[in-house]
Parts: sequence; structure tokens; C-alpha cells
Amino acid sequence: MKTLLFISLLVFAFGRAEATLVEWKGLTELVAESDHIIIATVSKVDMIDPSGKELTDPKARTGPDFGNTLRLHLRVKQDGVLKTNKRPHPETLIISLWQLWHDNLGKCKSQYEGKEMIFLLKGDNYTRVYPDGFDQPVSARGEIEQLIRETPSRRK
Repeated sequence: MKTLLFISLLVFAFGRAEATLVEWKGLTELVAESDHIIIATVSKVDMIDPSGKELTDPKARTGPDFGNTLRLHLRVKQDGVLKTNKRPHPETLIISLWQLWHDNLGKCKSQYEGKEMIFLLKGDNYTRVYPDGFDQPVSARGEIEQLIRETPSRRK
């Protein structure tokens, strides 16, 4: 019995070491905290190391022990600005993903490249509004537009 308990604790400890979690935020909160909500196509996914050198190995990883950054290169749709506090808006953007997610370049390329999505962003540099949930499917457009109308923007 003690052996089973010990093994269970080891599995739990090592399993937790590979998981990175953030507090869940609902779409209403994310929309309210966003300065910019845009529809864009991900034209490219790349990864850079801490010195800014581009990594090309599909197995290159991100996470707390790596310091690498995955980036989404976005092309904003002509009529894709649903909300913004800045005019004119850029036609292209580069969004860095949260460095602490355990991920790899190949997986992100297959997940994002060529996809049209809605991005919830903040600030003058158009950064993601939150590590999770900042990228929404285009099918959520109606709900997001309704939330934009109903939800007061955050004030600084």
C-alpha cells in the first residue's frame, strides 16, 4: 500500500510539473478587458529563442525551462475590426504567445497557420488580453459583437 501511495505521489508531482494553468476567464470578461478585437488570418507561426534567433525545428519547445517564444503573424481582414480604441489599425500584427505554455513549434503551426480567427488584444502594442482565450473561433463573432454592445469597456 505504501508503495502504491508513493508511486501515486510521484506521478502526481511529475504530471503537475508539465502542466501550466491560468485562472479561467469567461468571454464576457475578456471582451470587457480588450482594447481591440479583430478578425485576422494567421499567415505564419514562428518561434524565437531568448536572443531573438528564429528556431525552425518543429520539435522546438516553449515552457518555463526554455525561454522560447511562439509568435502568430496576423493579417487583419479588411472589415475585421470589431472593436478598437486606436485608429488607424495596423494591417499586420505579430502576437507573442505566453512563454510558460508547454508547446512546440510543429503543433502550433498545424493548429494556427492559415486559420481565420478572432483575436482579443489590449494596449498600444496589441498584446493578447490574457494568456488563454484571447483567440476565438470566427463562429463566436455574433456572441462577441453582442458582448461588445452590452459590456462596458474597462477604464484606466
